[in-house]
Amino acid sequence: MKTLKNKILLMSAFIVIAGITITSCKKDKLDVNDGIKTDSYNNIGDFFNTNKVKSQFVSFSDSLGGTFMSAKGTKVQIAPYTFVDGLGDSVKGMVTMEFKDILQKNDMVLSNMATTTNNNEILNREECFLFV
Repeated sequence: MKTLKNKILLMSAFIVIAGITITSCKKDKLDVNDGIKTDSYNNIGDFFNTNKVKSQFVSFSDSLGGTFMSAKGTKVQIAPYTFVDGLGDSVKGMVTMEFKDILQKNDMVLSNMATTTNNNEILNREECFLFV
């Protein structure tokens, strides 16, 4: 009799735990249009140009270097004489740099940035784009 009572208690505990587990696990609702403009486009290039991460442009003297904070909070420090020309000589004068914060996987895809390196998925979700 005691064994039957233990089995019933064990089964009841299992049902209660299973019920709590099932009701506490909710799937996150995925909004497929999250941050993507759903206008009509003439071609795929128009889609990417509309939805890509926007560039920031920063100018500074190469001999002084510079520090700036991106719109999304990335701090960028450029040491003096960092840039060289095609001959390997230090750049003289002002340098204009294009910068993009790529902070989400959808930013990578919509900005046509690499999502893999050496045939491996990029594990972190953040990268930046620099063009001088």
